[in-house]
Amino acid sequence: MFTGTPEQLREKERQARRIADQIADLLTDLQQHGQVTAAGGAVDFPGGSIRSSSTGWYVR
Repeated sequence: MFTGTPEQLREKERQARRIADQIADLLTDLQQHGQVTAAGGAVDFPGGSIRSSSTGWYVR
């Protein structure tokens, strides 16, 4: 839970949006190599997947 000021929250939201935009661009690039699907905490792509864990994300 965030406990900072409203301005700090807005800055965190802006940062998160910039990162999400970068991720969306990368997924679009990845999709050029085949179908990319997302379900159940994983992003599957030709040749592997990106999975979530309790410590972050990893490629499998």
